[in-house]
Amino acid sequence: MSDYENLKRLAEAANRASDGSPWAYEAHGDTGDYGVGILENDQGDCVQGRQEAGQMLVLEPVAPEVNGQAFAAFIAAANPATILSLIAEVERLTAENECLRVDNSSLRGSCKALGDESKHIARRVRALHRAVTWLASTGRGVKRPVWLERILAKEAA
Repeated sequence: MSDYENLKRLAEAANRASDGSPWAYEAHGDTGDYGVGILENDQGDCVQGRQEAGQMLVLEPVAPEVNGQAFAAFIAAANPATILSLIAEVERLTAENECLRVDNSSLRGSCKALGDESKHIARRVRALHRAVTWLASTGRGVKRPVWLERILAKEAA
């Protein structure tokens, strides 16, 4: 069970209880206190964020007495839909990270195999070079193949 499974369960329950409505906050006069909840404007629309003076209907109080605008803004922003969205993003990124780890492991194995094959081919080329050089030095008229001359020229450069 992940660290956030309980938070996810709570957010899902709160989201169902609030019908997925956004949360808003409004000042209680000039007291410095705020109320957070599901607020509806004059047109009957649920609103979010800070609401200024106006006729707001509190459909569902979430935190009716919050001391300070910063806390009220945070509580309203950290509504169930936001929390669920953040958890979904964490889950998506966790799955993507796992796929990348598997791909990385596979690529490491492929690179090691290619490196081993490259070393094997290099040993074979050196052995062939020694054999051709020996044959040429015996005076038997054996000439190095063109492809070997190209390889040797690249190595010398």
